[in-house]
Amino acid sequence: MKNLDIKNDNGILRAFEDGTDILIDNPSIADIHWTPMSRNFNTSQIKANEKALNIQLPSYYFDWLLACNGSKPKIPGKEGFVGVHCKTRLGGKSEFTFPWEKYFTPDDDNIVSEIIEAQYFLDGQPDEITREVKSIQLFPIWSCNGNLLCLDFSTNRIHPSISYADIEDEKLFPVTDSFRSLLLALTFKHENAY
Repeated sequence: MKNLDIKNDNGILRAFEDGTDILIDNPSIADIHWTPMSRNFNTSQIKANEKALNIQLPSYYFDWLLACNGSKPKIPGKEGFVGVHCKTRLGGKSEFTFPWEKYFTPDDDNIVSEIIEAQYFLDGQPDEITREVKSIQLFPIWSCNGNLLCLDFSTNRIHPSISYADIEDEKLFPVTDSFRSLLLALTFKHENAY
């Protein structure tokens, strides 16, 4: 992956790859307004969580959180929701939009327990939850419809892909091959779109 620099430009999300704005051709980006983060990360808590989970979160993920505050964005003057639109086989559909609901922060005291619980649930062992793990593959970045959109470290520990964890059905679906692709798939949908 090339250098990815994510910024908030007066409420509009910008992502630069070696100086080129990769989101400029995304028609939904201009409609989505984000509030930048107003607090600093608890870096010691992040390092502790990374150590507990045996992962290293990519720097562009933190840039994204700072730019959009991890919070639900606003769509001035429009009724609808922000989500990630992708082509993946999910519930019989070849295309699916994951609506933005709740987000997760990497310096949350409870994130390790939540991740381990979700991982064990997906592994079919919901009653055998423990903090003693050597490596976690999934790191949730937001929830949608009660399930999880995650950084997936299963194939690349440096540049994770994005996967959708269906907690109820205990299934994992690929969404995008990279965080870059996730940003390109950001979209706005009107309330009656689905």
